[in-house]
Amino acid sequence: MPAILGALAVVLTVAEFMLPPLSLPALPGIRLGLANVAIIFAIRRCSLKTAVFVAAIKLFASALLSGTVSGFLFSAAGTLLSFLAMVILVRTLGDAVGETGVSVAGAFMHNVGQSAVSLFLFGSAVLYYLPFLFFSSVITGIVTGTAAHFALLAADKSKFTVKN
Repeated sequence: MPAILGALAVVLTVAEFMLPPLSLPALPGIRLGLANVAIIFAIRRCSLKTAVFVAAIKLFASALLSGTVSGFLFSAAGTLLSFLAMVILVRTLGDAVGETGVSVAGAFMHNVGQSAVSLFLFGSAVLYYLPFLFFSSVITGIVTGTAAHFALLAADKSKFTVKN
């Protein structure tokens, strides 16, 4: 199962890098975060070890596709904070929070992580961009969370069982 979800995360990452960013020229770099579908699935249905593996595979795929050290830093900070937020939400609130809520929290924290790196590298000029990033995290989190919800429903309907 880890290999399948890791491969799915890579495929979704590659597909997303092939799409143009969802932004206006004044708001560069906004993406859906489609690989989080595989990560949320792993967090909900697999062991923590498997979920960490899937997140790590997604991180390295993103880093390789960006091709820069700064791209890796942005991706690492965003992935780490996003993953931690999603795991903490699921571990503390369980089914009380749906996949959409988990995804929005993950998207928000991903933007926090990337903004922190940007603040460190480029200074305070990035602060004007934060409201747009945080608003976009709600929209992208809803899209990705909805996709994760339907992936989990499909797995449940098919009586899919997870073996770690």
